[in-house]
Amino acid sequence: NEDEFYVILSVYRMYLTIDGTQYNAYSGNHNLVTAFYSNGSWSWVDIEQTSQWAYTTVAYSGVDDNSNLFVVQRTSTSGNYEYSITSYSPNGTNWVRTLETYSGNSNVNPMFDVEGSDLHIFATVQTQLKYDSQTVNCQNTGEAGYCHIWIKINENGVRTSETDASYTSIQFTQMQVHNESLYLSGNTYDPFIGSDTESNFTGQKISHSPRYGQYVAVMENDGSWSYHEVMNQVSASYRLYGEISDILEDGSFLFNSLYEYGTQIDNTTITNSNNVEYESIAMRIDPSNGLQWYSSIGFNNGSSGIIKMKSDGSTLAFSVYKNNWNT
Repeated sequence: NEDEFYVILSVYRMYLTIDGTQYNAYSGNHNLVTAFYSNGSWSWVDIEQTSQWAYTTVAYSGVDDNSNLFVVQRTSTSGNYEYSITSYSPNGTNWVRTLETYSGNSNVNPMFDVEGSDLHIFATVQTQLKYDSQTVNCQNTGEAGYCHIWIKINENGVRTSETDASYTSIQFTQMQVHNESLYLSGNTYDPFIGSDTESNFTGQKISHSPRYGQYVAVMENDGSWSYHEVMNQVSASYRLYGEISDILEDGSFLFNSLYEYGTQIDNTTITNSNNVEYESIAMRIDPSNGLQWYSSIGFNNGSSGIIKMKSDGSTLAFSVYKNNWNT
């Protein structure tokens, strides 16, 4: 709010003095500091010692509609992948819960998003995951027993729903929840089975060989896929930097990525620039009606960086950068 906010700090070998009060930040160790500021003063300060740089342990932070802050920390990557989930309010700590995922691959991490007053968790696991010592099993297992599990946690820390779907051969890297639907983006790099150019949303694998492909998909709260679409690059390069920038009120979404010589969606090649090496393409996609429009910036640059796009629902701003550039 205007005069209230949370702060999350990563500190090492130091003390903190806030409003004249010195806080022992465990000198000589790494620490995660969470604090709340309200109308001219700090209401509370929480300091937690971590085993490594604290900022590297934070997997997610988000504020719900009731001003509760969720902070997710990685606490262990030995064997099972363990997380600590803490809920804070303007009055201090609400609760702390644990999450354990079983994937066997340290590159596949659970993802989080807040909608309303609920925290949503999406994970690709082998057989099961555990939340607050409660086991959620894969009901629809795919290859080697893998599945995608989606659970919802309310503001009291209680798991209120769970659903799952068979493993799709997609490595999902981003999630957003909108009107109880789960929007995902990822690519066909397969960290488990190694079928790096295939997808499987229906029980029948589809080959996208010889190219790796990007994917966008929408999961409903019964575990069904209401939409899934591949974006094949025209060339054989592997630039897979796409992300969903915004989900609009009607359920359509803005997607953007950096492509080499254009890309294909709905069997249509989309490109606006001729005789260029790369394009930064933004597009609006309606899960019910497909591609709505697209726009791009074309350029020649052999060492471009990932693009970032921001949207307020009516205007989209995006950029491309290169190392040593000033823009």
